[in-house]
Amino acid sequence: MAKDRFQFKQFAIAQDRCAMKVGTDALLLGAWASVLDREHALDIGTGTGILSLMIAQRNSNLKVDAIEIVANAAEQAKGNVANSKWSERISVTQIDLNDFGSEPTFDLIVSNPPYFAKGTVSPNDARSTARQETSLDLGTLFQKAAELSEENALFAVIYPFDQRTALIKAALENGWFIKRTTEVLDSLGRNPVRILAEFSKKATPPEPASTITIRNSDNSYHEDYVALTKEFLTIF
Repeated sequence: MAKDRFQFKQFAIAQDRCAMKVGTDALLLGAWASVLDREHALDIGTGTGILSLMIAQRNSNLKVDAIEIVANAAEQAKGNVANSKWSERISVTQIDLNDFGSEPTFDLIVSNPPYFAKGTVSPNDARSTARQETSLDLGTLFQKAAELSEENALFAVIYPFDQRTALIKAALENGWFIKRTTEVLDSLGRNPVRILAEFSKKATPPEPASTITIRNSDNSYHEDYVALTKEFLTIF
């Protein structure tokens, strides 16, 4: 999904200095994830910190721990957090998820995880590390999320729609059950390109699946996308 040069309403990001631009995936997940009544969140693979900042903005009581394996991205995330209104509630750590240890105190986990197939080569080493499954596979992601979270925790992710079967399979194998999903269309009349999925450790009937469309046929933003993200973006 294309990267857009967005500017957030609540804080400015010096995107010209960012190796990883603010992406539509993170915007969607940050606006969509369930954050009400949550107290302590973990953002796995925070990148430049956008997802952590968004969920902190949506819940004034939420404390966020953000982890990122790539040094350059972690430093950018720390800078973005420091320049925000929520710096006292967000902590950024450069660390591999496999090395991250914590008591199971998180009641919300969010992640815009790597999804490029193993063997895919990126021209940018940092982006390659951050976005390829060679550094974080789905099984490890869901296993660690289960270990680090409370029994009432929610786990929200965004993933390529054509890989949804593998996503759900990895979740079930590690004790996570579908709670709700939203299929993401790039434009009207096209097939879904992403799936927003929220998992719970409790096996309850999932909510009916929904859809969201980003752009209309004339390339303007669809009303659904505007409604979801308008509290964050200066373009709306």
